[in-house]
Amino acid sequence: MKTVQSVAIIFKDEHGQLLEITPDTWKTMLSYRQGNTAPEAGGLLLGRIILETGDAVVDEVTTPLPQDRRKRFRFYRSNHHQKILDKVWRLSSGTCNYLGEWHTHPEDYPTPSKVDWDNWRLKLLDPKNHYEMLFFIIIGEKAIRVWCGYRANASFSKMAEYGKENE
Repeated sequence: MKTVQSVAIIFKDEHGQLLEITPDTWKTMLSYRQGNTAPEAGGLLLGRIILETGDAVVDEVTTPLPQDRRKRFRFYRSNHHQKILDKVWRLSSGTCNYLGEWHTHPEDYPTPSKVDWDNWRLKLLDPKNHYEMLFFIIIGEKAIRVWCGYRANASFSKMAEYGKENE
């Protein structure tokens, strides 16, 4: 995992697959850290799969929209994120795709809730999803944690933890 802010952040799963997040995208997600009273935030991970390797690159994310419902301990993403994804996909001639989701938690070291696990599993097994892997990021106060979901057996593995001291 690289920790220099001017280069992409790279995570590796247990099978050697890489997830790269561009610097601007990383900064966008981090800008939504909750702090003391802010509500949860979240969105979609948008990017591409490198055909030769199967590695994923997150080029951009959707961010909270006025139609979303944001609570201190819950984020309800509206269907407007899907509309953004559809538009980006069309404008990119099908090269920019849904790679997963991100959201914040008001805790130092985020742990997925039962709702998170259930939602991630639904996304992973959704017939509209054509990829064997999806990625899920939770941004906490002191750490960011990344999980990879595997469609074949509907399982998840924690890819990495990125501490605030690395920023």
